[in-house]
Amino acid sequence: MSEPSPDPTAAADRSTAAAAPGVPPLGQAVIRYLDVDGVRLRTSTRGTGRPLLIISGLGARLELAEPFEREIIAHGIQVIGFDAPGVGESTDYRWPRRIPGIARTVERLLDAVGHQQVDVLGVSLDGVIAQQVAHQAPRRVRRLVLAATGHPPAPINDENEQDRGPR
Repeated sequence: MSEPSPDPTAAADRSTAAAAPGVPPLGQAVIRYLDVDGVRLRTSTRGTGRPLLIISGLGARLELAEPFEREIIAHGIQVIGFDAPGVGESTDYRWPRRIPGIARTVERLLDAVGHQQVDVLGVSLDGVIAQQVAHQAPRRVRRLVLAATGHPPAPINDENEQDRGPR
């Protein structure tokens, strides 16, 4: 796993408010590209406080959650979002992954952003991914919120998962 790299061309909040050097203006997203589990993920962090990881739904780019993020950071919450592998500006997996493999990528994303425990909001199909993260790594998920989702098929144990390709 490599160090996060800021992307100077990323379209973050265009706020003109002055901030201390190295600190984004209140409400502005910090966009980074992180190499995680064989993919390059575009991530966003906004606000300060208890971290909330948003897993936003099939095909949803970071920008979809911006209005929600702007509202919630006012309540002392740090919001972490990402373009899923193969979505937006994130690269795709070399080989297809099953739900436990995608959840493992989310766990490794938490390592890359430096959070041992987060609240998780799973939306739509990615609510299934959020449930799998909570199942695989229960100590990492403090609270789980599901929106417009269903329950996953029977959980697949990591030992039985048959993801193709190297891990």
